[in-house]
Amino acid sequence: MKPEIKLLIEEYSELPKLKQESNYLDIMGFSHYEDVISNILNFFLHPHKEHDLQDLLLRSLLELCENDFSISGINYVKSKREKKTHTGKRIDLLIETNAYIIVIENKIYHTLENDLDDYSKFADSINPDPKKKIVKIVLTLNELKKDRDIKKMDGAGFENITYKEYLKQIRKNYSIYALDGNTKYLILLNDLIKSLENRIGQSMEKVKKWDFFENKIELIEELLLDYNLFVNDYLVNQKMNPIKEKVKLDKIVRKNRFELQDTLVLDFEFGKNEIAIDVSISTKGYRIEMFERGKSNEFIQSEEFIELTQIEKLNELTKNGRYLHKEFELKTKTDDVISEIEKFTKKIAEANKVYNFSNR
Repeated sequence: MKPEIKLLIEEYSELPKLKQESNYLDIMGFSHYEDVISNILNFFLHPHKEHDLQDLLLRSLLELCENDFSISGINYVKSKREKKTHTGKRIDLLIETNAYIIVIENKIYHTLENDLDDYSKFADSINPDPKKKIVKIVLTLNELKKDRDIKKMDGAGFENITYKEYLKQIRKNYSIYALDGNTKYLILLNDLIKSLENRIGQSMEKVKKWDFFENKIELIEELLLDYNLFVNDYLVNQKMNPIKEKVKLDKIVRKNRFELQDTLVLDFEFGKNEIAIDVSISTKGYRIEMFERGKSNEFIQSEEFIELTQIEKLNELTKNGRYLHKEFELKTKTDDVISEIEKFTKKIAEANKVYNFSNR
């Protein structure tokens, strides 16, 4: 192996792998939808909603972008989702208090294609009070660093706040509000925080991996070429083909019905029930599996079939709905794999003869 390839593998293996605990939003598949996140934020950013967390999220957000932050005017708060501008464009979140007009563009994964200038002009047009401050925020998973995005935000007076910063600030203030919070909505908020932290972690890991692939593309392509040669030449030609050629089977077995390079396919007809055995190879090794074609394995799990074959654990199917008979490491001798195939198929073939004879 080339030293460069070896170093490539070592570098890739050192990239951190993220372990995550699923939460309600992740399970429901909502955690990556910007509209869903924006709706939840809209609820919690309003201090007078039934979550009873008062201004926790609003305060935490403003503290990040306001040096002279003031929460005055808390008795008057309006929040609006998808607020239309004069030109018909939609602002993700628009919040108005006695002291602030807050414009929030929420970006979870999508790029910043929004007309921030239009949003800014609209916020100016609805502000009759010169003492009321307009705060404009682009809320993102990761910091926006592209010159195009920075220029767009600067030109419209927007500030980029990351969810990492925002969640950290919420956690910092959390203990002050948690005792008074409605338990039901505390659970939802905690799920939102955990889900977003998962997304931040995933995004950071993706950035690292994409950078790795981009910087090492030539070596990776060389490695993939060698890998494909390994699969086609070693796994198929040197490992699986000799098994297909040498394995000895009963005449009643239908062999290689499907022309699969990496799999020896064997079929048995138990009356109207078609039982298949697949012997497959991959980089993980060999697998010998049995299943019932076109059905849900009712026959191979029946008492009749179990009694005929004397195979235990037929009720314990794998996730793909198959009975796993045996696995072998890739380094296993071909003759040993062939011996196990012949032994297993002989047992099924004998059961097949008994079944078909008794059901004439």
